[in-house]
Amino acid sequence: MGMSDKGANQLKDKRVFLRDLIDHGYLEHGRPNDRVAIRITRQVIARGEASLSPNQKRVFKREVLDVFVTVECKGCGSNVPWSEMYPAFLSGGCCARGSHNLYR
Repeated sequence: MGMSDKGANQLKDKRVFLRDLIDHGYLEHGRPNDRVAIRITRQVIARGEASLSPNQKRVFKREVLDVFVTVECKGCGSNVPWSEMYPAFLSGGCCARGSHNLYR
């Protein structure tokens, strides 16, 4: 797999993660900014983060990335790949290996 294939797969995995957040209602908290966060997240899914204005980027970071993205696994300390981001969010911040290590 070449570098461009890896980047394309990461982008696809990121889009799947964002779609899961929308589909399972995690971006809906009954706050006025919820519709804005959902609309911006849909834009990121469709056109990427580069398509966002500076204000949209701030909202996306504050309302989505800072809340739902787990950068480092709380179980093993490794970087969490986008393909494991949704399960890590559901498990309280652990990747698959970290979850396995915590519960064995």
